[in-house]
Amino acid sequence: MKVLLIFIMLFFMGCNANSENTNSESRFIALESTTFELLGGKEVEANSEIVEDAKALISRSNISEYKLIKTDDVKQNLDNAIIIATIDDSRKIPNAKTFTFAKSISLNEDGSGWNWNADSMGQNLDDFKKILGDDKDKLIIFYDSGEDIFSPAGSAHTALIWAKHLGYNNIARVVGGLNAWVDKGY
Repeated sequence: MKVLLIFIMLFFMGCNANSENTNSESRFIALESTTFELLGGKEVEANSEIVEDAKALISRSNISEYKLIKTDDVKQNLDNAIIIATIDDSRKIPNAKTFTFAKSISLNEDGSGWNWNADSMGQNLDDFKKILGDDKDKLIIFYDSGEDIFSPAGSAHTALIWAKHLGYNNIARVVGGLNAWVDKGY
């Protein structure tokens, strides 16, 4: 009887853990849809945290002059765009090249900006430029996990700021990042 009781208890705990995991995973898809509903001028009735995150993404992209892109649009552009993963993860969007960045932009010791060494975690600037290519107008899509939006801003944001600084004009961030991509089953 004791064994049966323990089995039932573990079964329900497992079901609850799976339920929480599903809710957590669907957060990234909700973030994507909420962001694009807000961009389309719709009033959104969603979790207030997701709405705040979506507003922060929109604000940050407007201020920093980059686009936000849906995972569906990334899938359609797999062969037409340069795709850069700014996180080191074995799961990847197809054709993505990895170039990791810090989750927040760093300042130099004197308080000035553009600290490549810290932002790129010691990687070579020429290697980044090689991945970006010579065409400053080609679509370049950056993604991170999708988890960091406020503070830190996320490694995709750091990479986008650097690409913009280097003169690239057609740059975009995947809303929801790799987690939205995986949650959609791509």
